[in-house]
Amino acid sequence: MKRFLNVSLAGVILTTGLSLTVPAVAQDRRNPDQRNMDQRNQDQRNQRDDQDHRNQDQRDHRNQVQRYHDQRRNVDHDWNDHEQAAYRIWLKNHHRRDMDFSGLNTKDQQNYWNWRHSHSDAKLKLNIR
Repeated sequence: MKRFLNVSLAGVILTTGLSLTVPAVAQDRRNPDQRNMDQRNQDQRNQRDDQDHRNQDQRDHRNQVQRYHDQRRNVDHDWNDHEQAAYRIWLKNHHRRDMDFSGLNTKDQQNYWNWRHSHSDAKLKLNIR
């Protein structure tokens, strides 16, 4: 009886192993043109996915907000379009040459934040959306 169970178990294992490999063999018997077309379609999908990821990375990079710290008031400020417009007004009012805010030294950046806290978007007539 024990021998019968061992032989039956071995037969089940062998049969199961063969049945698992049959779909792989059947897939290989497809028309070679069909296999090539499927491969091309898969390559195109992969290229589109890669391009989508690159586009998303570029959008994320563009949408990344620069943050500056106001030491006097101990607050962080997001640099956005409103801040850029206010900064341009500050440059003009203080007779400064046009340069990026990040290029200012720490003292001048703090002078800007001091000025900015007393000049709201409404006072500067910045278009708030």
